[in-house]
Amino acid sequence: MRSFLQPVNQCYAAGAIGGLAQGLAIWIISQLGVFYLLGVPVVQDLTAPWLLQRMASHGIWGLLFLIPLPGALPLAARGVMLGLVPALAALLVINPLLDGAGLFGLSMGWGWPIIVVAFNVLWGLATAYWLQWSGGEAGGESGGAAGGAAVP
Repeated sequence: MRSFLQPVNQCYAAGAIGGLAQGLAIWIISQLGVFYLLGVPVVQDLTAPWLLQRMASHGIWGLLFLIPLPGALPLAARGVMLGLVPALAALLVINPLLDGAGLFGLSMGWGWPIIVVAFNVLWGLATAYWLQWSGGEAGGESGGAAGGAAVP
């Protein structure tokens, strides 16, 4: 049981750390007015509930790093690829169905899909590199964090 839970814990924690990095980046970029330049009139306030929700949900998304991917992927490619999964979920399911923002969230502004993809790729990279740095495995030739060699 312990051998199963260790990679699950590592991936959840790495995803949460990635969510923290993503949340701080969103806050900084929105404070600089970049969202306005992309046609998205949003200024994100840095609040504990917003940041903790982001960390908890992205910790769950971090479990994607348990999935074995075929072949030896560079760490950055694995982070980008897995970061696109929550981006697509947001743009195709969450924004249109739960937020009422239309397909790809375009009612939030023309730059919304760019923002969502960019910050979720950032999350994927931060998660992958944290997982590697913390001694977890972010995939490799034999699979995900549950098996295979650590990615250099």
